[in-house]
Formats: sequence, C-alpha cells, structure tokens
Amino acid sequence: MELDAGWANNRSTVNPVPGTGSAAFVGINPPVGTVKENWDGSLRGRLGTLITPDTLIFVAGGLALQQVELSANCAGGGLVAFCLTPQSQSNDKTMPGWTVGGGADYKIGSNWIARLEYRYADFGTFAQQFFSPCFVAGAVCDQRFTANVHVKTQMLNLGLAYRF
Repeated sequence: MELDAGWANNRSTVNPVPGTGSAAFVGINPPVGTVKENWDGSLRGRLGTLITPDTLIFVAGGLALQQVELSANCAGGGLVAFCLTPQSQSNDKTMPGWTVGGGADYKIGSNWIARLEYRYADFGTFAQQFFSPCFVAGAVCDQRFTANVHVKTQMLNLGLAYRF
C-alpha cells in the first residue's frame, strides 16, 4: 500500500462560461468561470513483477481525494436581464474518487531506486449554482447559472527513493 499527498496551483479560466456567450447573450458581459485544483492525495495498492533483477513493473489503483474550487464573476453592465450587477462567488469541495495507473521502479545503486509512474484519477462532477436573482429598477433579473465540472487528472510522476 502507498499513501501520498500533493499540492498544486492548477487553475483554468473560461471566458465566457459555456452557454453564456451565444448569440442570445449578445451585448452583455458574460460571466467568467475558474476551476482551481489545490491538493490531492491517494491510498493505492500496487501489484508488480520483476522483469530483470533491477526492474519492477507494476500496476496500482485505489482511492483518491482532491480539493477543487469553482468560482465565477460577473462584471455587470449587461444590456439584458443577465449580468446586470457585478457579482463574484466561489465554493470549494473535497471530492472523493478513484485512481489507476502503472509504472516501473529501477534500482540505480545499492540503495537508490528511480520510478516512472503514470496515474489517471476521476473525481466525478462538481455541480455548483452561481448567483441569485437580483432586483434592478424594481424589476427581477435572473443571473443564476449552474457550472457542471467533471474533475479528472492525469499525472506523470518521476521519483527517486532511498531504501534504508
């Protein structure tokens, strides 16, 4: 079994948010959305075989966690009943998922081991509704939209370990 944890500052911004930049929204300031991955971790089992006295190939799989933050902002000033008022909102969530992968360990010295490993992880969908109805000049405007982000990662890890 292996347990690992990592931190990243991976961020992706979409401008405009899909579904808000079509011809139906011409003349508005559509919302901008950002997805940020902060940290992840996994608990995996490994199964492998020696293909030479110094080389182990393996497959691995198990449970994974990832902390994800979704945010959206609307600059305001839209010409129709969407994004009329400036708004900004974010929400984060720790998402459970699964991971699978494989790789190779190679003994490069008496106690040194080098590793090359590929991993795929899937955390499902993070659905978040942003904004609330607003009131401008006595009228109700509906600025709500829902972001549905399917969170998955692919990693290529290079490692160096010392065996005590």
